[in-house]
Amino acid sequence: MEKTQTRKNRHSGLYYRNTAIVWTLTVFVFVMAFTRSLHWASMLIFLLGIYLNYFMWNIYLSVHPRRSIFRRDLFRYEVDQECEQVTYLSLDGLKLSGWLIPGDKRKVILLIHGLGGSGTSMMHQARLLNKAGYSVMMPDLRAHGDSEGDTITGVWEVNDILGALEYLDTRSDVTVDQVGILGISFGAQVALQAAAKTKSIRAVVLESMGPATLADHGGRPTTLRRWVNYPLNWLLYALFDFISGVHQRNGVIETLHLIYPRPILFISTGRGKEKYFMRLFFDAARHPKSLFEVPQAEHGIAMVVNRQEYGERVLRLFDQALG
Repeated sequence: MEKTQTRKNRHSGLYYRNTAIVWTLTVFVFVMAFTRSLHWASMLIFLLGIYLNYFMWNIYLSVHPRRSIFRRDLFRYEVDQECEQVTYLSLDGLKLSGWLIPGDKRKVILLIHGLGGSGTSMMHQARLLNKAGYSVMMPDLRAHGDSEGDTITGVWEVNDILGALEYLDTRSDVTVDQVGILGISFGAQVALQAAAKTKSIRAVVLESMGPATLADHGGRPTTLRRWVNYPLNWLLYALFDFISGVHQRNGVIETLHLIYPRPILFISTGRGKEKYFMRLFFDAARHPKSLFEVPQAEHGIAMVVNRQEYGERVLRLFDQALG
């Protein structure tokens, strides 16, 4: 256990590089605050420095997330079944952790948490599916929970899901030829990318999913608001690629086309940007597809607000797709 803990907390060169960059920029802006002149050019550089520093810190904290303080053991009474903590390797060699809950069925549903969460944050969905007889696996993605790693990219996390499938294939109590997957927020992007890589995933639930690339914003801007936001969005994606060290090639809309003809359930919360993007993604996907909107719910908690219909729609999708 001591060795695992040490490796989990060991940081990469990319982490140290990014830490040096954001702190150097912060010190620069701080110095500018006390040495700037009243000349307009100096003031402009100072304001641009503040603007860039704000975005750099936000992206840095997204790429190198803090581990959830809500990691805890799962108790038998919470799922009405024994829970097993498992360890396995991602395809690129990271040691990952997760929870496996055996069900009456040999078919497995993978539950993929959002940014800053962990496998145990999917407990509500796990209990719903396990009561319906499904076996459930809740991985801790890299840099989350008890898994190794310190960087998220939206690209390499696919190796975490494929590694989980390889691990499940070694077990005699489950089967991996028919798997369902449900992801929330960042986990929905990972779930979608993983489903595009393997035919073993037969049904996909995507909740509270946002765009992954500039192309996911609906193509060429057609309104004044989108033209104003376009350079800012371009900067954010460019900075994310730089900080994460990986270029995100395939966006959500492009990847959705690779899922056909497997069924997809889109679950949207709120009334703002998420509603816009989820409807955009729903329109881009091919049938079979369905859209469930919970406008009164906040990001990623549709099940808490509308538990009954949420459960009915999710179970209907998996029951029909997995038999």
